[in-house]
This record gives sequence, structure tokens and C-alpha cells, in this order.
Amino acid sequence: MGTMGDRDDARTTTRIPFEALVEVAGDKETDAFDAQAVDVSGDGMHLRTAYLPDVGQPLLCRFDAGKDTVTAAGQVVWREAAARGGEFGIRFTDLDEQSEMAIGKLVGVAEAPPEGEPASPK
Repeated sequence: MGTMGDRDDARTTTRIPFEALVEVAGDKETDAFDAQAVDVSGDGMHLRTAYLPDVGQPLLCRFDAGKDTVTAAGQVVWREAAARGGEFGIRFTDLDEQSEMAIGKLVGVAEAPPEGEPASPK
């Protein structure tokens, strides 16, 4: 496991490698930037970018997960500067049901429908 598993704030949730372009927005429209996803879990995401937000900063992320589009509010929980930008971690703070299911599919923990209910049509 990489260094992310060793961080004090790391979750026990399994992280899986995930490569995608992520649209990230801060408090203002002018704070918008693109980032490259490194990995994802049900709790958050590791991103690489030329712009590093501050720890504690609230962000809104949007990315494609297969056929689904995920929109997730989150908060920066760590950052690591590099020569050109760096990397940071975001902890999801608000996911709508569709986004939660899409991330669940990505990490292999999508819940089955309750007993007696049919699976959602694809």
C-alpha cells in the first residue's frame, strides 16, 4: 500500500487506483481548476494538480465514473507541495444518492437492493 494508507487521517475504506479528470471548484467561480485523480474510496479522493488548495478548504468535485457523473462536496484534509503544484486529499462531506452509488460501484461496495426490491434498471 502507498503512503496514503500510512496517514493519520486515512480511512479504513479501501482505496482503488482511479484515473480521471476532475473538475474542482472552490468558494468562488474563479477558484475552479482541473485535477487528475490518483485514487478513490467511499470516503474521499487523492488528487494531483498544478493548484493546491488549503487544508480545510471546502470544494465541489465533479467527475465521470463509468456511465455516471459524480458530484461530491468535500473538504481538503491534507496537501503536499511539489515542484509544479502537488497532491491533496479530499474527504467527501456530501454525496447525492446517485453519486454515492457510482462511487460504490467504483470501489466494489455498491449495495444490493433490499430484499424483495428489484435492482435499478441500467
